[in-house]
Amino acid sequence: MKNLSPIYSKTFLKMASRFLILIVGLNFLSSCMMFGMHGKNRSSSLSLKQEKPQSESVILDEMIDKAVLEFSNKDGIKIKTIAVWKLKTHSTSIDPENIRQKIITNLVNNTSYKVISREHLDKLLAEQSLSISGTIDSTSAISIGKLIGVEGFITGYISKQEKRIELSLSLIKTTTGEVLWSKFQKEKTAY
Repeated sequence: MKNLSPIYSKTFLKMASRFLILIVGLNFLSSCMMFGMHGKNRSSSLSLKQEKPQSESVILDEMIDKAVLEFSNKDGIKIKTIAVWKLKTHSTSIDPENIRQKIITNLVNNTSYKVISREHLDKLLAEQSLSISGTIDSTSAISIGKLIGVEGFITGYISKQEKRIELSLSLIKTTTGEVLWSKFQKEKTAY
């Protein structure tokens, strides 16, 4: 090294230190990839890109969850006993009775309301020679509510058009016919 000029030795030292830093950096990156630190982020971003679209059933479940959560958090609803009326639909691909049962199940599991079962409601209506096939309005809600002893009805409709699902639910107070709560949602589907 005595024979090298000071300029070459400084240049050599700079290059050697840069090379050493480069080697250490590459070593660090390869160990991160080995232990999944870098690969974990990379795979999760890949999984987001490759994620399959959600099925209609999953989308409907999420919509029902949102509606029931909002309903259960609504202040000022002073009723204790509710029933879920048959939902209207014009879609052949959606079973409104299945959606109705999911709403009932979600209400029972996630709220403090006493929920009249679908079968019991149908039986009470049959005993009174009433039909659940039609829509319920505020006038019929009052008379039916008195007959069967519920303080509120949840009613609504479910619709699927092209690549969109719509769910509309309302709570009607049976003593006054007043709409105490209402929720409309629409979500895109992949199908």
